[in-house]
Amino acid sequence: MPPKEVTPQLGLDSFSCPHCNALAQQHWFDVLVKQLQRDKKPVVYESETVAALDYKKAFGDEDDQKQWLKFRARFEKNDVTHEIIRYGTNTDWQMVNVNLSLCHSCGGWAFWIKGKVAWPAFAVKIEPHPDLPGDIKEDFVEASTIAEASPRGSAALSRLIVQKLMSHFGGQGKDINSNIAHLVKNGLEPEIQMALDIVRVTGNNAVHPGELALKEDVGTALALLQLINLVVERRIATQKRIQEMFRNLPPGALEAIKKRDGVT
Repeated sequence: MPPKEVTPQLGLDSFSCPHCNALAQQHWFDVLVKQLQRDKKPVVYESETVAALDYKKAFGDEDDQKQWLKFRARFEKNDVTHEIIRYGTNTDWQMVNVNLSLCHSCGGWAFWIKGKVAWPAFAVKIEPHPDLPGDIKEDFVEASTIAEASPRGSAALSRLIVQKLMSHFGGQGKDINSNIAHLVKNGLEPEIQMALDIVRVTGNNAVHPGELALKEDVGTALALLQLINLVVERRIATQKRIQEMFRNLPPGALEAIKKRDGVT
């Protein structure tokens, strides 16, 4: 079974880290800012500068030297990290709608602005099932690509994908509801029916807002794509593998099965 993927969302205790991709615990932080003195300008720490610094000469205090070595180790792992600064009592400014999360697994920081990951560059993407029909893959890739920026648009595309899938499952026309009913009468598994209806109803609400609010719900938009992949796995890929294995049975066994079942 593939490892579980959890889309990063503000405030979650754990999610798939945008740095290391591990499903890991996350530690959350507010952001306090301190104004620089007029004669001090922002700097970018470069790897060569950090590695070359003679910390014993730069820091006379042994504790400061130890702190620098810890900082250097963090920096070598991820060059956007934190440095511990000691200072007296000050009045701090706390940023609003700006937060940080720290991955417990890799120590990587993620920067959040207004509830969305601003850094590192993070594209939520679910790949289409390899057996998804070719005429639908482009829609799936688009729905996956826009899921974070436009959950409603992604959900609407997921509904379109299900509509197109109906023709591959033996449905007729463009009425998804009628096609699902037809498939149910012909033995569609209940869990597949539920998956199709979830995508259908949620996609409808994305286009015509009803009881479900999808404006900011990235998780639901991605879940719809996962359901589509599940349906393809069960209704297309599994049947395809079984048919391939069946065709590879010995010719004598295949003939015996045909005779048993009255197939000419």
